[in-house]
Amino acid sequence: TGRKELLMNLRRSLRAGRKVAITQPVAVHGLGGVGKTQLAAHYAYTHAKEYTDGVLWVVADSPENAAANFSALVRPLGLPEAGVREQPAQVEAVQRWLREHNGWLLVFDSVDSEKAEEAILALLPPALKGHVLITSRRTEWPPSVAELPVDVLPLEAAAKFLLERTKAARASMGPEVDR
Repeated sequence: TGRKELLMNLRRSLRAGRKVAITQPVAVHGLGGVGKTQLAAHYAYTHAKEYTDGVLWVVADSPENAAANFSALVRPLGLPEAGVREQPAQVEAVQRWLREHNGWLLVFDSVDSEKAEEAILALLPPALKGHVLITSRRTEWPPSVAELPVDVLPLEAAAKFLLERTKAARASMGPEVDR
């Protein structure tokens, strides 16, 4: 609700580098609870068919989780390193896969600390051909990352959202709620 223009801006930002075949990561950032993760999920769902090699989601709320969840992508990607126990070997395998494919979207979710930011940027190999979307409360990113701020919903859109949500909730509770 109320995010159509933001979704269009996100799409433009992610596709901006397509002319040169190398893309720039995009960080959607704003206060907690404004809908950054929901925006990323909606974008991924809406455009999933365009990402022929897949949509990958990594919770990166700490450097440790960023590395662990990134390396765990070896399993859904079906890489032989899925059987390897060493995380660096798994990370290298995922990085190699990202370099070799171009029809993918990688979402790093909840990158809210400077250390988590450093961790995810270190995980990304140079010259990526897919799309990288970052959700974060951090408002300052290096020039290598495009920024898209997410603000609170305008009053009219917020009211519409609440009315629709409460109507749906009431309907799911049955007719006795209206009595």
